[in-house]
Amino acid sequence: MILEIEKLAEKFGERTAFSDKDESITYSGLFEKAGKIAEKLSGDKNPVIVLGERNLNSFAAIISCIIAKRAYVPIEPNLPEERKNKIISLSEASVILDCRGTE
Repeated sequence: MILEIEKLAEKFGERTAFSDKDESITYSGLFEKAGKIAEKLSGDKNPVIVLGERNLNSFAAIISCIIAKRAYVPIEPNLPEERKNKIISLSEASVILDCRGTE
């Protein structure tokens, strides 16, 4: 899977990989952004919580989990606090990536 992501970044480099109403990113930009996050996720194998709406940051976070070979648990921020806390507890995640908003 990681090699496929790298191949996409090489093949489509400056083409748009993701866009929403607020922002967009190229394949090479996405791979670079995800790679930086993945470096920080290496060394642990516990799941990662990806907290956020469907936006560029959460998409990059998910790709970074794939690169780092970490499972991810996406959580919508508008869920009740009790529900979010239960999911986090049951997941045994060691990291929470807060992807709400931009950068």
